Amino acid sequence: MSNTLGDSGICASWSGHTQEKYARMPAVAPQRFYIFTKSWIYFIDGVDEEMSSYKNMSVSELWPLLATGKIRLVDVRTTAEVAHGIIRGAEKLPLHLLPLHIQALDANVPTVFYCQMGGRSAQAAAFAANQGMQDVYNLQGGITAWAQSGGEISV
Repeated sequence: MSNTLGDSGICASWSGHTQEKYARMPAVAPQRFYIFTKSWIYFIDGVDEEMSSYKNMSVSELWPLLATGKIRLVDVRTTAEVAHGIIRGAEKLPLHLLPLHIQALDANVPTVFYCQMGGRSAQAAAFAANQGMQDVYNLQGGITAWAQSGGEISV
């Protein structure tokens, strides 16, 4: 199984093969993530959903937390995806930039990561938890589930 995000994004492989586009890269070890940017490649070992301490959160669980204003909501989608809309109050931090900016996030503030469907944000949440952040969540279903539940999307 592999996941690729265009020219910059994440390519994760559990089958031992990278995408055709990155065929010259060595085989990927299980649980090793390659985050590609235009000029750098980040190798992230040990991002294991079973071992990390993030939790999945449904949209119905997110509503009351947003009302309190005591959580950080982080959109890890690409700039092109964010141009179509964002959950009000969310910070924009594309997944491929997370390794560069993880230290800027307050590790003690409850943080919910989201993407389009929940896959990339699960990777972001696992990475953040493995970097020492506390109270880390992945929004199941991402912004798609948010919109389907009647949540407002700001453009």
